[in-house]
Amino acid sequence: MKLLQVGEIVEANEGFFFYDAYFPKGYRFEIEPQHVGHGFEKWVTKVKCVMCKYGYKDKALSLGESTVFTATQIAEGMENLALSGMKTEQILGSTERLLNLAAATGMDLGMVAVITTDVMSAFGMKLTEAGHIADVLAFAQANANTNVEQMGEAMKYAVQRANPNQMGWTIEETAAAMMKLADNGLKGSIAGQVFSASVGRLSKPIKEICKIMDDLGLSFFDANGVMKPLPEIVGHLEDKFKGLTMKQKAVALTTLFGTDAYKHWAILLESGSDVLNKHTKSLEMID
Repeated sequence: MKLLQVGEIVEANEGFFFYDAYFPKGYRFEIEPQHVGHGFEKWVTKVKCVMCKYGYKDKALSLGESTVFTATQIAEGMENLALSGMKTEQILGSTERLLNLAAATGMDLGMVAVITTDVMSAFGMKLTEAGHIADVLAFAQANANTNVEQMGEAMKYAVQRANPNQMGWTIEETAAAMMKLADNGLKGSIAGQVFSASVGRLSKPIKEICKIMDDLGLSFFDANGVMKPLPEIVGHLEDKFKGLTMKQKAVALTTLFGTDAYKHWAILLESGSDVLNKHTKSLEMID
């Protein structure tokens, strides 16, 4: 039987005592000098050291001592970040903020890392912005009737059917909209998917949509073909809808954004562009 080496990561096959310390079944730990030569080989199995593979073993072990998470849990979250393409220095720079988010939500770091990288990918954001995304999700959970998992789903799907660059919407203004939808019962993929589909209608408007836009003088894109900021669009609708009856507003919203998304846009209009602007600015300043 090959002897264990100092620094290897192992998992207990069964519960056992080592002097006054008890190692429960499934517990993972690093082999230290005092463990060598005491027959640990028969009690444990060596496991894949994700910490060693990506070069952040020391950081994971250090955070494992100062947070509620074990070094192995932290390393597994780091591995998810690495698989998204992040470099070691980027991982080390964002892990603590992701840990804070995981601790605040009761989620494991691996799940938080997956949600964060999904949102990052959906918005085409830089790998160095993972920490900011974590802060945005934490703010949303603290200030709206939603949680990190639901916000992650909503954000991921909100830009699914539209090119984020063509939309021109930032993660902050999109998050502000998803927060208001969540406060009114529309959460997760239900909020994001329908919202995305409604925006897609504006990119290639059918005859009926063009007529409503012409009649009301609506314009959703700038001179470069990029969609205007979301708070500006809501403010634009507020202005152009002045003087319309409730029925006329309902017909206009349904025609523009579709039956399924009528409630989404009605909520945003009811919330108002000022509120969306306020939430957007708050999200921009959380770093």
